[in-house]
Amino acid sequence: ETEKARFAEDDDVPASVRAYRPGLRRFDDAVARLDKELQARGLNQDNTVWVVVADHGEGLRYPSHNSSTHGRTFTPALAHVPWIVRGPGVAKGHRIEGLASHTDVLPTILEHLDIQNDATLPGTSWAEQLQGATIPTSRQRAFVDSWYNEVRRSAVYSNTHQCQRDFGTDYDASKGRQKSFPDGCHDRIKDPTHRKTIEMPSLAQELVEWRNARVEELVSQPSQRVQLEQDVAAQLEALGYMD
Repeated sequence: ETEKARFAEDDDVPASVRAYRPGLRRFDDAVARLDKELQARGLNQDNTVWVVVADHGEGLRYPSHNSSTHGRTFTPALAHVPWIVRGPGVAKGHRIEGLASHTDVLPTILEHLDIQNDATLPGTSWAEQLQGATIPTSRQRAFVDSWYNEVRRSAVYSNTHQCQRDFGTDYDASKGRQKSFPDGCHDRIKDPTHRKTIEMPSLAQELVEWRNARVEELVSQPSQRVQLEQDVAAQLEALGYMD
């Protein structure tokens, strides 16, 4: 309640954002405590690499074109997430331009630490940029795929455009969900809120082919389901991460 009170006066944002900000503050404070404790044990920015990356953003209807939660749409607030690195050899205050993917995190850190990379790993290393090279990434495509609850949606990004498609989302319209998700392509620079659909058949076909390949991979793999402790399962379910 004390944390909520700290943000109760933020009248310039909707209630959903005021309620969310205490969680962000708790996370920020927890990272600070972890960093302080590690430094007390000799693990500091001179000998330890920190990597902070988010799995997704949160809509909160702020701005209004965003969804209320996550996993259902691919606007920048949901799909454009932070990737922050600190440590020896990492350029301080350096911002890297261009597309990147979660699959790039591991190969980038492995190369930066001069650790042998398994050639079968997906993704691309941007260690050169991490170390200060003032050139953007050369990634031409990045993909987002959501199987969150009843959602079956994917998107592909180029440096200037985005295409998205619903591949068979199963939902209950009576609950008022999934109303706004236009299949099609958008100009990421001029139309970040996806208000105008444009025709880009080549990029749209890349998305279909990429997702079909991912489905084939999923079907061909043995089940990876694991049994969770009851309390862990309950926590994940409360957060919306389990069907």
